[in-house]
Amino acid sequence: MVLARVATRDWGGALDLASSFWRFDLFVHLAPRMTRDERREQLTEIWPTCDICSWRWKIVALTYLRQVGYIGDLPQPDTELLIYRGVSKTRHRLGLSWSTNIETARHFIRPLGRGRHRGGFVYSAVAFPDAFLGGFGVRDEAEYVVDPSLLTDVKQVEVVSSEL
Repeated sequence: MVLARVATRDWGGALDLASSFWRFDLFVHLAPRMTRDERREQLTEIWPTCDICSWRWKIVALTYLRQVGYIGDLPQPDTELLIYRGVSKTRHRLGLSWSTNIETARHFIRPLGRGRHRGGFVYSAVAFPDAFLGGFGVRDEAEYVVDPSLLTDVKQVEVVSSEL
């Protein structure tokens, strides 16, 4: 069924057939066949519906995001913002998805861990306007997609206990 959608260039239909955990993977495989405008449209649609999907594709995601320009339903910030990211492993602290809401960052720690690894860390960073690649208000997350190489003052602000 995916191949039939791809054959007719129904990118959205093909991507909708993938689970939220595999949707970005499928996008990466289909993106070279898409025009720049089609990539922009599909990134705008799938980014908020992907769950934990872009970490292994971080460099590829950054490439496409830079290529298509700012995406999403939140306006692009025109001033610096303090943003937060919740992670279960410190090595993931420089990811693409951040929030202006610390509670949202805490929320993303809990579902990712298991057993004694259920805790995590909250990081803050300062992001200047050129760091922002997208912004999404869906699911009440106030999620900003950023280029982590452009963040400043990244620091751990909280350790979230595994008992939470």
